[in-house]
Amino acid sequence: MFSCIQRLHQSACILNDLFVHPDCRKEGTDKALMHTAFQFCEGEGAKFVTLQTARDNITVQTLYEKVGMQRDTKFYSYLKSLT
Repeated sequence: MFSCIQRLHQSACILNDLFVHPDCRKEGTDKALMHTAFQFCEGEGAKFVTLQTARDNITVQTLYEKVGMQRDTKFYSYLKSLT
């Protein structure tokens, strides 16, 4: 399991990475990790958690929706490679 949370500003946390080893998947580990991340962020005073995932990663999108996250339909992400 791996997770990295970054404080965006006073009211938000970014969940940068969430990884569950394949041997631990489908055991509820993923949901438990998400709920622990939510509790941590709430304890830090955040009002919401944000994250990004690949459009074709349907499996993890299903997880995020099961734990109460909603897809953002208002914003696009932009990226510029500097290397």
